[in-house]
Amino acid sequence: MSDIINYLKDVLSMSKSEWFFYLSLASVVISILIWLGVPLFGTHPTMAKLTGIFVGLWAPTLMSLSNRYK
Repeated sequence: MSDIINYLKDVLSMSKSEWFFYLSLASVVISILIWLGVPLFGTHPTMAKLTGIFVGLWAPTLMSLSNRYK
């Protein structure tokens, strides 16, 4: 149990730069999954490719915010 608490403390103590960097990586993965039509996200099949591209466009913005807060 103490390992989990220590892990959560480490996660919560990350800088803004680290948060934005990891969020940009997550947005790339999520956009690929949406674009491929993985049904976990509830995206209508005809809109999956457009939604995947839209989410994929978040990555450069989040990465620039990561660089901004370094």
